[in-house]
Amino acid sequence: MAFSIALTVANALLGEGVSLGSLLAGVSVGLVLSLLAGAVVGGLLIQVVRRTGGVPGAAVLIVLVAVTSVWLAVVSARWAEEQLDVHAEVESLLVAMIAGVIVGNTSAENRFAAILERLGPPVYVVFFTLTGLGLHLDALLGAAVPAALLWAVRGAGLWTGSRAAMTIAGEDKQVRKVAWKAFVPQAGIALALAATVAETYPKFGATMATVVIGTVVLNEAIGPFFLRSALEAVGETDSESEPSH
Repeated sequence: MAFSIALTVANALLGEGVSLGSLLAGVSVGLVLSLLAGAVVGGLLIQVVRRTGGVPGAAVLIVLVAVTSVWLAVVSARWAEEQLDVHAEVESLLVAMIAGVIVGNTSAENRFAAILERLGPPVYVVFFTLTGLGLHLDALLGAAVPAALLWAVRGAGLWTGSRAAMTIAGEDKQVRKVAWKAFVPQAGIALALAATVAETYPKFGATMATVVIGTVVLNEAIGPFFLRSALEAVGETDSESEPSH
């Protein structure tokens, strides 16, 4: 939701100038349309999971519903522009997240998760291959310094935010101390948002996306070690039962 709001505000600031009222209207309409589209997609996913028997058939229908979420996002934004004269950003990513929340709070959650687990590997191959095609090593090396700075800022934010959250939640001292490490790993959604920025702003979006991808590469490289360290610190691993290598 924050990303959709930021994108709407950025478009307004980079455009010919929009009044505060128009800006608020665009953000509000975009969020409402995203919620409605997410509810539709979530309802479709629940029906697919409940009414299909085999996993292959359900997987095909889930992919079709995912395509529908993208179509709904485009159609909703166009409808707001034509019928309400409001420029609203309806992000398919936000629509999918809302749909996931809906499915995740129904009895269809477990079977849906099992289907996604089997459907995930080929989707990941395509997704990360396409991401790699748009990543140039010279650009990545050129963005190394800002990527490292962004990584440091993100880490500081994780430390501050998680420590405050764990304090409010009443967690013990050890959890408050290491919780931030568990949030360092990063990949899919960040790459998707970076691709959205690159597509929306052709002039500078590619550079910004490269910086973000560089940060993701850092987080993917060291994130698992941070996560394991956090789990071990709070006693959530059983090292003795793990096979030695």
